[in-house]
Amino acid sequence: VGSDLRNGRHQSATSKRDLLLLPSGRDDWADGRIAPMRAVASSNYVVEVRLERENVPSFDAFPFSVPSIRELHELEFPKPVTFLVGENGSGKSTIIEALAVASGFSEEGGTRNMDFVERRSQSGLHQYLRLVRSPRRPGDGFFLRAESFYNVATMIDELGATPWYGGKSLHAQSHGEAFLTLLTEKFTGGGLYILDEPEAALSPARQMAMLARMHELVVDASQFIIATPRRSSWPIPTRRSTSSAKTSRASSITRTPSTTSSCATS
Repeated sequence: VGSDLRNGRHQSATSKRDLLLLPSGRDDWADGRIAPMRAVASSNYVVEVRLERENVPSFDAFPFSVPSIRELHELEFPKPVTFLVGENGSGKSTIIEALAVASGFSEEGGTRNMDFVERRSQSGLHQYLRLVRSPRRPGDGFFLRAESFYNVATMIDELGATPWYGGKSLHAQSHGEAFLTLLTEKFTGGGLYILDEPEAALSPARQMAMLARMHELVVDASQFIIATPRRSSWPIPTRRSTSSAKTSRASSITRTPSTTSSCATS
């Protein structure tokens, strides 16, 4: 933990399971050899996630019974910022948690080196996801979920790690202030940041400050994947197009001229 908190860097081991760089010789991929080439060319760390549907025990049991997951085949991340948008119960947080766990984070949140569980909540979905990664490895990373941020802040205090989070306990700040401190002090760039409903504690003015900081981090080679119930909460212009069935039969992909995309879960 000390090494991670001192320099904000963590190099994860390369996994043959989720690193697709060269033609695999298999012919059963939906995209054939396109995915490996896309991974090599991508500037993101996570290029795509696929549900290994052939290994799912039953689509009648949770979490696979959730419509957005039942119809999920693969989900691309074409931009450095991606929003997963959906109503309560749509499955967006379940997907974002599974994506974070598959990426090496604790289900409670925090950095990859914070491995603790106050209350087990993971659905097991991460065991059935295959991540397509680029050859690049993130030097920084964080999984933020609003509902367990208190536990993460407590762990930071217990580890004596507040110097790497602005020098002040996150518990001594409002929820919104603590989150902005996380963005400005802990998120150092060149990282993979997975956020579950981060706007919940932020006023409109603070949301604009968050977007400004996100822009700085994206310029510094970062990738964001964000789950949110309200696309309108994020004042970013988008242009909508319909996704193909092989991407996700339950999704629509919003592509924008700049750096963001979003997937609407149903």
